[in-house]
Amino acid sequence: MRRRRDAPPALAPLTALAWLRYRARLLRRPRFDDATLRVARIGRSAAWWCAVALMTLTGWAVRWTQKTPPTALAERESPGELVAEPATTLTPSGIRVRDKRKVRPASASPPEVASPQDATVVRAMHAVLRPWWAVLGRLLLLSERRSLPSHVAAGSLGRQVGTDALRRLVVRDRRSDAIDVEAVLALAADDQHGDWRLPVAFWMRSHLPAAARATLVTRDLAAATAQQRGRLSVLLRIAAATTDALPDADARALLGTALALARRDIDPYTYSGDVVLARALVVRLLVERPELDDQLLATIALQSGLESTPAAGPIELRLLALAVRERAPDAGAALATAGAAAQITPEQLEAHAKRADRPLRRPPTVRRLKRPRAPFARIWRIAAFVAPWLWPLAVTAGVAAASDRLGWTIRPRDVGIEETVAALALVATVNVFTVQLSAQRLPGVVARYAAQPASLHASYSAALVALALAVAPPTRTFATARTWAPVVALGVFVVTFLFALLRFQQQSDAARAAAAHVRAVLPRARAAGRRFGRLQARAAGMKDALDGVASVITSVDEVHGEWTTPLLAHRRGLLAPRRRDLRTLLTSAPFSHGMRLRLFVGLGVVVRDGAHLGALVPAVKQAVDRRTIHRAHRRLRIVSADDVEEVQRATIALIELALRLAGEGDVGTAERVCRSAVRLVDEHIAAVRAARRGGHRRELARAGVSAAGLRSEAPVAQAARRLDDDQLAPVVPALRSALLFGARAQLQPEQHGFEVGANLLGPLLDATVEGDGALAYLPFAVPQSQVSDARGFELAELLRAVGVRSVELGAAMPYARVLDELDRLAARGGNCAAVAVRTTSALAATTARIDAQLASSALPHVVRQAAHTSKPDVARRRGLWRVGAAALAAGTLSVAVRVARLAQEHGDTTALREDAYEREVVTEEAFRASLTGGYLGDRDRDALANYGRFLETLAPVLAATTAQPATPP
Repeated sequence: MRRRRDAPPALAPLTALAWLRYRARLLRRPRFDDATLRVARIGRSAAWWCAVALMTLTGWAVRWTQKTPPTALAERESPGELVAEPATTLTPSGIRVRDKRKVRPASASPPEVASPQDATVVRAMHAVLRPWWAVLGRLLLLSERRSLPSHVAAGSLGRQVGTDALRRLVVRDRRSDAIDVEAVLALAADDQHGDWRLPVAFWMRSHLPAAARATLVTRDLAAATAQQRGRLSVLLRIAAATTDALPDADARALLGTALALARRDIDPYTYSGDVVLARALVVRLLVERPELDDQLLATIALQSGLESTPAAGPIELRLLALAVRERAPDAGAALATAGAAAQITPEQLEAHAKRADRPLRRPPTVRRLKRPRAPFARIWRIAAFVAPWLWPLAVTAGVAAASDRLGWTIRPRDVGIEETVAALALVATVNVFTVQLSAQRLPGVVARYAAQPASLHASYSAALVALALAVAPPTRTFATARTWAPVVALGVFVVTFLFALLRFQQQSDAARAAAAHVRAVLPRARAAGRRFGRLQARAAGMKDALDGVASVITSVDEVHGEWTTPLLAHRRGLLAPRRRDLRTLLTSAPFSHGMRLRLFVGLGVVVRDGAHLGALVPAVKQAVDRRTIHRAHRRLRIVSADDVEEVQRATIALIELALRLAGEGDVGTAERVCRSAVRLVDEHIAAVRAARRGGHRRELARAGVSAAGLRSEAPVAQAARRLDDDQLAPVVPALRSALLFGARAQLQPEQHGFEVGANLLGPLLDATVEGDGALAYLPFAVPQSQVSDARGFELAELLRAVGVRSVELGAAMPYARVLDELDRLAARGGNCAAVAVRTTSALAATTARIDAQLASSALPHVVRQAAHTSKPDVARRRGLWRVGAAALAAGTLSVAVRVARLAQEHGDTTALREDAYEREVVTEEAFRASLTGGYLGDRDRDALANYGRFLETLAPVLAATTAQPATPP
C-alpha cells in the first residue's frame, strides 16, 4: 500500500505489516482477560504444588546425605557426645554472637574427624543439587506466594529453602510446636541471605498465639532503639496486628514508643521504613483503641507552643486524622478537639480534615449491554418474521402426507374457491378495521405494530394456502392428501384467526400495544444503536486526527468577509466521512497549493437536507473549480440515519401517548407506556455505548500501530483517553427527544398526578453516562426564558436530578453547569431565589456524601444565591447548615470545616449554633432532608444537632487570627 508524500500522518494509511499488527491487536479482546487470569491462577497453583513436592524430596535428600538434622548450624557428632544448646549474646554494637562450643564429659572419646571421601561426596552432592535448587527457586517465584522473601535469586532461594528446615517451614506457612521464636526472628535480622522480614511477619501473625505475640511486643518494643533493623520491622508489623490483645497499660506504653519513632523525619536517601511502620502502628492503635486519644491529645497540647512544630501542625494530628477515617464516626469530635489543643489555624485544620474524609463513593449503576452477537441476532430476527408465514404450510403438508401414508378412508367435504376467498376477505376486513380502530386511539407508529400480530400473518398464510389448493387441479396420485390438504389449511386458518382476534382484544389496551410495539422494534433498535455507536467512535477518532491537520478548520459559523465556496448537504443523514476519503481529498492538488476546508458541523452529527456542512477556503490567487466542489461533496459522505430516526419516532410516539393518557386521568396506563418507552431508549443507548467503546478500542489499536515509528505518543494517549467514554459525543436522537419531551412535560402543569421525573427522566438519567451527552443537554433543553416563575420549583428539581447524576458519575462540567443555571434562577429573586438556595444546598449536601471537592465548589454558589432572597442571613445560614450537617454525618470532615469557615466569615456561627438547639427548626430541616434524598442519614435530627456541637468545639480554631501557610496533605 503506497503512502502519498503529502498525506497527513494522522490520516496516512497502514502498511501491510502495520495492518497485520492492527488485526493482531484486535484479537486481544477483553473477553479473553478472564480466561487469561484463570490460566495464570492455575499455573501459579501448579507451580506451588510442584515446589512443595520438591521441598519434601529435598528435605529427605538432605537428611539422607548428611545424616544430620535439617538445621544448617549443627555439626556431625560421634555417639556418646553431649551437645549443649548454642548460647546467643548481644554485643553493645548490636551484633549477635552465637557460642557453638560443645560441652563434653571428661571420659568422652575424642571427636571423629570427617574423612576426605566424605567431603568429596558432599561437594559432589552440592554440584548435583545446584540445578535442583534453581528449579525449586524458580517454581517458588512463579507461585507468587506472600511468604517468599524479596531480593533473592532463584538459585539462592531454592538452596536456602532446601537446606534449612526453618526457612522451609516459613515458606510453606506451617506451624510447629518445637520451633523457636528467637530463631524465626533471627531470619528477619539476617539480611545477608535476602529480605525475610515480610515472610517472618506473616508467619508470626498467622501461627503465633495472640498472648505470645503480646508478650513479645511488650518485652522487646520497650527498647526499640536497641533492636536491629530487621527485627524491629517485624516487631512493628506484629504489634500492628496485636493491638486489640494488649492491656491498657501496655497499649499506652506501646503508643509512646511508636510516637517516639513516628516523630522522626523521613529521609528519602536513607532507610526510613521503621518510621513508616511506626506511624502505621500509631494509626492502628488509634483506630482500634479510641480510649488512647487522651494520651495523644496531651502530647499535642505539650507541643502547641514549641517553635520546632512543623508548619502543618504536629505529626500526631496528621496520624489522628488518618485514624478518624477508618474508625467509627464521631461527628468530628476527635479532630476538632485535637485541632483546638494544637492551636492551629482553620486552613491547617482543613488540610488535616482532607485526610480524614471518607466519602461514600460507589460506582454508578449503568446498564451494560451484553456483547452483541450480530449473526445470531440477525438469524433470529429473520426467523421470527418468516416463521408465521411458513408454519401453516408445514402443518398442512405434514397432515396431508400422513393421510396419504396411512391411507385414511374418511374423505372430508370438498373445499371450494368460494370458502377460501371468503376466509381471505374476512381476515383482510378484520385487519382493516383493527388498523383503523388502533389508529384512532394510538399513534400511527404504535398502531402499525399493534394491528399486525404474528397470528394474523399466520392467518393470511393459511388462507392463501387454502386458496392455492382450491384453485389447483385434482390429480390421480396423492388423492387422499389432495383431499385433506384444503381442509387442514382452512382449519389452521380458523385457529390462527381466533388467536389473532384474542390478540386484538388484548392489545386494545394502550399499555399492551406499547409493549408489543417495543418487542417488535427492539431488535432493529439494537442494530441501529450498534451502527450509530461505531460511527460515533469513528467520528471521535477522525476529529482528533484532524485537529493536527492545518488544512482543516472547525468553526461554529462562517467568517464574514472570507472568500468561500459553501458545501451543502445533498440528503438528510449522518455526517461520517471515511478516513481514506478525507485523505484523498486533502492530498489533492488544490489542497496541496493552499486550499483549506472549513467545517461548520461536527462529525457524527445528523444533518438535514440542504444544511451548511462547510466551505472551501481558497488560497490567494486560487480559484475553486467545479471538479473540486464535486469531489468535496462526494468525499464528505453522509450516511443514512433512517434506522436511528425510526427509533426516535417510536420514542416520541410512546411518550406522547403516555402524556395524553395522563392528561385523560389514566395514570396507571400512562406509567406502563412510559416504562415501555424507557426500555426502548435504554436498550438503544446501551447498544450505542457498547459499540462506541468497541470502536474506541479499535482506534486505540490503530493508533498504537500507526505511532510505532513516530516519536510522539500523543495519538496513542488521545485514543487511550477515549476509552473512559467520558468525552461528550453527539446525543443519540432518541435520547434527546425523550429528554426534551420529558423536560417540557415536567415544567408544564401537573398531568393529574403523573410524575414525569420519576417515570421518565429519572430512569433515563440512570441509564446514561457522561459520554452520552444527556447531562450536558438536559439543563438547556428548555430555556429559562420559557419557564415562568411559578414553575421555578419544577425547574430546580430537574436541575437537582441532573446534578446528582453528575456527582455519581464524577462529571465536573455538567455539575458546574447545573450550579450556573441555579444561579440564573436565583437572580430572578422572590420565590425562585429561595427555591434555588434550598436546591443548591440540598445538592451540595448530597454531593458531600460522595465527592468532597465538588461539594466544596458548590458552597460559594449557596452564599451568592442567598443574597437574592428576602432574608439573606437566614437563607445563607440554613443552606450552610444543611451542607455541614450532611458532611459531618457522612464523614467528609473537610467540607464540614469549610462550611464552618464560611459561617465564621459571614458571622453566622453563633446563630447557627442557636438553631441547632431549636427543636422546631431542627424538625423542619430534617423533614426537608427526608423529602430531598435523605442526605442527613438515618439520624437526621442528631446530625443537625451534632454540627452545633462541632462548631462549639471548633470555636478556638475559628477564632485564630495568626494564619500560617497550610501544607497540602
